[in-house]
Amino acid sequence: MEEKWKAQSAPCEGETASDETTEEGAPETTQVEEEKEQVAQEPLDARRLQALQDEVAQLQQALQASQRAAAEAQDRWLRVQADFDNYRKRMAREREQTSKYAVEQLVKELLPVLDNLERTLTAARANSDMQTLLQGVHMVLDQLRAGLARFGVSEIDAEGQPFDPTQHEAIEEVDDPNAEAGAVVAQLQRGYRLHDRVIRPALVKVAKS
Repeated sequence: MEEKWKAQSAPCEGETASDETTEEGAPETTQVEEEKEQVAQEPLDARRLQALQDEVAQLQQALQASQRAAAEAQDRWLRVQADFDNYRKRMAREREQTSKYAVEQLVKELLPVLDNLERTLTAARANSDMQTLLQGVHMVLDQLRAGLARFGVSEIDAEGQPFDPTQHEAIEEVDDPNAEAGAVVAQLQRGYRLHDRVIRPALVKVAKS
């Protein structure tokens, strides 16, 4: 009886080996799968890292190129600004010189007139001849008018003309039965134009309307 109980209670040899294999084999299978998954993931992470490194390198190159372009643009701008400043200063000097010596030719034209006027006065004092003085003054006056005409200066013809506020300046209205209303009856000071611009209006008296 005792032997029969032992035989029934004792596990068979095949069952014991099978259980041990199952219990010990399960952890080993899980560890292997994890190692395989880790190995499979490693190349993917390396590729991603390399791609990121390549992208960073490209961005750095683009940044360096942009910095060089910006530096070149700033250098060109500074050169243009310097050239413009030099041009502006040169033009300012030229305008100053032009303004300073603008009347040089006119002065050269008038100097002979001054010389002749001095000679006329000297001759008049020596001879005490009024006729000689008048002739000399008329000659100088004609010479002066001719010199001014060469620079575009002309007289404004006012007397007997209809009053024109763009060329005449009326200082008095007078009764004149022989003149038309609004006509210039007397010129008190001659007016002048420089080319087509009035530089001094004629002072006139105008007949009343």
